Amino acid sequence: MIKVFPRLSREITDSEQVAQKKFLVRDLKLVVDKNKCVNCGTCILACPNNVIKAGAPWHTTSIVLDPDACSYCGVCVYMCPLHALRLEIDGEEITTDDMILVEKKALPELKGPEVECENKRDENGNPLKAKHYMEGHLVYHEDLCQTGCRTCVVNCPTKAIYFRRGKAWERGEVLQLDREKCIYCGACAFTCPVSAIEIKRTEIKHGDTFNTPFWPNIKKRILDFHTKKDQIKE
Repeated sequence: MIKVFPRLSREITDSEQVAQKKFLVRDLKLVVDKNKCVNCGTCILACPNNVIKAGAPWHTTSIVLDPDACSYCGVCVYMCPLHALRLEIDGEEITTDDMILVEKKALPELKGPEVECENKRDENGNPLKAKHYMEGHLVYHEDLCQTGCRTCVVNCPTKAIYFRRGKAWERGEVLQLDREKCIYCGACAFTCPVSAIEIKRTEIKHGDTFNTPFWPNIKKRILDFHTKKDQIKE
């Protein structure tokens, strides 16, 4: 028997990655805006079905979507600090307020301000916005760091991480963190090729109202992530 529906597709362009599952009467899409994505891995950790994977270095995208295994629940969209994902149903974008998991109080309201991303700008040069709903601290392993790499500096959306010239008693350049700017998204730790940075999140700021068994598991996965070595494996 020839399988007609659902029709599955995954398309990658210069600006987006689109996973699509099309039924006879319903069209589901999960879209990653590659211009907003900072490779922080939050969506990988947040996915309740563990179907979003980290892309290999030679991939044209930092994450890999699975159009078949994805349930299009929107948890990744809701948790993305950079608003880099969006969910579309029948051609219409579903806002976070309109998601069924939010309407049914399956996910708590995330607390925290929207901050400007000095390292991420739109086509008009205006800083993009990011959600600052996580707190924690960074651990820097200087002995592992290859200071010429600067992958962490490039990927930090808020320019919270930088290198300064070392003083006479210090070795070379020294990594610095501006704690006022850091949103603890994890982009620095997730993309560091030698795991020289650990991010230890201590808190996800959210409201008290939620009635789902999987939110505590999602929260635990995000809080337990420390380095790229901890990323979800296939």
